[in-house]
Parts: sequence; structure tokens; C-alpha cells
Amino acid sequence: MSNQKLRRLLWRHYRIWLLTAVIVLIAAGLKEGMSVVNQPNIYVHPGAFTLEEGGVLRMLIAVVVYFVLGLTMFLHDNWTNFNHYLFALPVVRRRIYRQKIGLMVVAVTIGYILMQGIYFVAIQSVLAKRHAYFMWGNSWRIELSRLILLLVLMMIGTTFGLWVGHIFASVFAGIVFSLSMIFAYNGMINLLSGISGMQYRQLDILNRLDSGSWLELGVAIIAGVVFGGFLYWLNAWGFDHLSLEDSREFFRFPELRSAVLWFSIIYLIIATSCSEFGLEILGIITDNYPEHMPIGTGIVMGLVIGYLTWSLGRWFLYRPDKFRDVWTFKKLS
Repeated sequence: MSNQKLRRLLWRHYRIWLLTAVIVLIAAGLKEGMSVVNQPNIYVHPGAFTLEEGGVLRMLIAVVVYFVLGLTMFLHDNWTNFNHYLFALPVVRRRIYRQKIGLMVVAVTIGYILMQGIYFVAIQSVLAKRHAYFMWGNSWRIELSRLILLLVLMMIGTTFGLWVGHIFASVFAGIVFSLSMIFAYNGMINLLSGISGMQYRQLDILNRLDSGSWLELGVAIIAGVVFGGFLYWLNAWGFDHLSLEDSREFFRFPELRSAVLWFSIIYLIIATSCSEFGLEILGIITDNYPEHMPIGTGIVMGLVIGYLTWSLGRWFLYRPDKFRDVWTFKKLS
């Protein structure tokens, strides 16, 4: 089967999802453009104006669309058994995977460009009336950085849609991982700061970047290529090794359950007990908001988080039917 025929087949099957994503993005751009037109005093001030200004609706919608599309395109195939049909085609799985990812990237990129383009066209008259001028240089660098990060988010959704076979588990785990990434980064910086003796500001490179600068764009490209490329390779490997016998399992690669469980434990310990999120939890519990996490308290919190993650991980990964037993230390049969 040629790539053209394969692409046409996949487009016919996924066109509703892809077109919906594009339409939702366009609608977000139009809605926010109309908001600026109707209330220019709130959104537009005299002077420089960039595309990221004018509200947060577009970015919020884009985040949801990219994540949901990545999650749905692979999870849906599992639950509709479309994978059975795809894997019976006279074509290697890796080509199917590349074509699916290609369709998603093209659709969301077109949708994002149209969203921002419609927003820009809608607010043109307002900019002139408010004596504001458009900064093309900063705008395209910021938007390109955001587009790269959104594509990485789509790959995160793809990962959980492909590797987790249960709808609730894939959605829940994907949302928790995505939302906790900022706290994991904060916790990692805090951990490195404590080990090296360097100040947090010296190690926190990302938050020192100027919005719209060439350096920010360069960092976004490098981060996107490294992390997004890793997820692309990981999911390509997973798609190659999918077993249809495990399609209804919570985790579709039973041989990797231990590695995933220990990664989750370490990741969530760092994202909680070492981060600002852990400080917030400590403040809520004790009515005392310390500037830094006390070592003893951090260890105790890490043990608690580790135990909870270990127990829930055993429930999701090993025995969904043994909820009571996973909280004990006995071996699951």
C-alpha cells in the first residue's frame, strides 16, 4: 500500500476528529477577536501589541484541543477495534504511526495558524483606533515557541492514549502528568539547588527568559526537539510492539509495568515534596507557610506520596480487581 492510499484511508477515518479540532481553534480565535472589538478599552492599550495579548481563551482552547486530539486518536482506535483493521493492512506499523502523527500535526498547525490569523484580522480596526501598533518580530517568535510546546503536549496526549488501555485511567493519568510538569520542574530545580549549593535563580533558566526573544525561541526549539522527539520515538516503539491481546488492560505493555511504577513514584515525589506545590500542601495542613521545605518534613511527605503512588500504581497496573490488597505490602497474586 502506498503512502498516498494509506493517508487517504486514515483521513477518511479521522476527518471528523481533525476537522473538529480545526473548527474549534478557528472559533476560539473569532470569539476572542470579537471580545477585543466589543471591549477594546480592556484588551488594547496605546503602544506595542503582540498576538499573545487579548485574553487567554485561545491558549486554553489550544491546550485542550492539542491534548484531547493526541489522546483520542490512539485511544479511540483501541476501543473501536480499528487497530485490528490497521494491523491487518499490508503495511508496516511504523508507516501507519507516521501517517497518523503527520495528519494530526498538519491539522492542528493549520488550525492554530487560522486561529491567530482570524484573531489578527478581527482586531485590526481596534488597533488603529487605540493607537496601538503590531510587533511582528516578537509575535511570530512567541507564537512559534507556543506552537512547538503545544505539539509536545499533543505527543504527551498521544503517549497516554497509546500506552494506557482504559479510558478513565488514560485521561486521569494524562491530565495529572501534564499539570504536574511545572511542579516537577520546580522540584527538580530545588533538588539540584540543595545538592549543588547554588541559588535557585541561577539554575532556573526558563523563568529568566525574555518573552519573544531569540533565546526563548531557541530554548523552546531545543526542548521541543529533545522531549517531543523522545516521545515520538517512544510511541513509535510502542505502536510497533502493541499486542491486541492487551487492548483492554489498564496498561498495555505488561512487561514494562515495574519500570513505569518506579518512574511514577520518583516523579511524583519530586513534583510534590520538593516543589512549591508541596509547600502549599504543607501550609494548608499546618496553617504555616514556610519559605523552604524542612528536610524532615520533605522526607515524610515523600514517603507518604511514594506509598500512595505505589499503592495506586499497583491497583492500576497490576490488579484493578484488588483495590483493598494494593494498600498492603503482600505480594499480589
